[in-house]
Amino acid sequence: MIPIAFIDTETTHLDAGIGEAWEVAVILREQDGEQTTDTEYAWQIRPDLISFDPEALRISRFDERFKVPPYAEAAFTAHESGHITPMTRAEAVTAIVNVLSGAVFVGSNPAFDDRFLRKLLGPGSAQWH
Repeated sequence: MIPIAFIDTETTHLDAGIGEAWEVAVILREQDGEQTTDTEYAWQIRPDLISFDPEALRISRFDERFKVPPYAEAAFTAHESGHITPMTRAEAVTAIVNVLSGAVFVGSNPAFDDRFLRKLLGPGSAQWH
């Protein structure tokens, strides 16, 4: 069975041509015979805040939720313990691509998330359905 990826992004603007995703959260549902497994993933990527929409950051609670350490470009933030794993932007992009590869993309507004993910991950990285 094809994995299902429930996606949510937080962004710096409503327009993907101007803003960027600063958080990507995924619940990946995988089926192995009768066994269903849901795995939670979340990454935050340090955004370029030159062209941001203050309202977008307010709604996503950027100031209180952004957890990337000052010395890092990105972080994995879905540890149950609350631990933050610093990483480079390239490592985060690779991890996101690996999780979403071949999955069926589902979300509250999948077209919105898709636009921002394609921008974040780069050309040819959208390997989802």
